[in-house]
Amino acid sequence: MAFCSVEQIKRKCKGKRKVKKVETPEWGKGSYIFVRKLSAKEGSKIRKLIPDKGTDDEKELAGIVGWCILCACDEKGKFMFDESSKEFLGDADLSVITRIANDAMRVNGLLEDSAGN
Repeated sequence: MAFCSVEQIKRKCKGKRKVKKVETPEWGKGSYIFVRKLSAKEGSKIRKLIPDKGTDDEKELAGIVGWCILCACDEKGKFMFDESSKEFLGDADLSVITRIANDAMRVNGLLEDSAGN
C-alpha cells in the first residue's frame, strides 16, 4: 500500500466516472441505458430532490426518481435527465425506475450487488 499524494487524488477526481449498463426492456425490446458513479457534489443533490413534506410513499418515490435523474447517462457518462424529468419519470413503470435507481446506488457503493460484493 502506498500513500496518496494530493496530485494523485486530484487526477482521480477529474477522471472519467465508472458507468454500468442497465437493461430497460420496458422502454423497448433490447433497450438499455447506463448509470454512473457520482462525485460527492453530485451526490449531495439527492436531498434536494426528496421533499420534506409528503407521505412516506411520496418521499420514497421521489428518492427512486431522484437516483434516476442523478445517475442515468449515456455510455460516455453524459446525464440523460434533469430536474424537469421528475414528472414523466414519476409516471414510468415502477419496475424500470426501481431497477435504474438500485443499480445507481450499487455503482455508487450504497447497495451491495446480489452476490453480496
